[in-house]
Amino acid sequence: MNLVSEDHYVYAFLGGIGIFAGTLFPSSSCGHHSISLRPVHLFVLIIIFLIGAKDDIDPTSPSKKFLGELCQQEFSFLRANVRLTSLYAFGIYEIPELISIVISIFTTAVIINAFNP
Repeated sequence: MNLVSEDHYVYAFLGGIGIFAGTLFPSSSCGHHSISLRPVHLFVLIIIFLIGAKDDIDPTSPSKKFLGELCQQEFSFLRANVRLTSLYAFGIYEIPELISIVISIFTTAVIINAFNP
């Protein structure tokens, strides 16, 4: 088992492979069902996977990782039109498109970077 220790934290290398496979295989086996991946969604998953795998093997600068995240977000929110359109929990039932894209980019960046040690 290949583990890295920084101070008292221990984490495994290439942990994203299991997450990627766990997302890709079930969704690709659904075929024509509504859960199947469109090519643009698959492309976005591959971008994030490759950035994470490269960072695990050879540490990447934060600016390069953020540039990859922006590329992923551009495909997700502008081309595939997958974004937050409302915030029901806060009583906001419709968000203008530009604000929706900004909130989606911020939320995605926070979630992705929250898991990086």
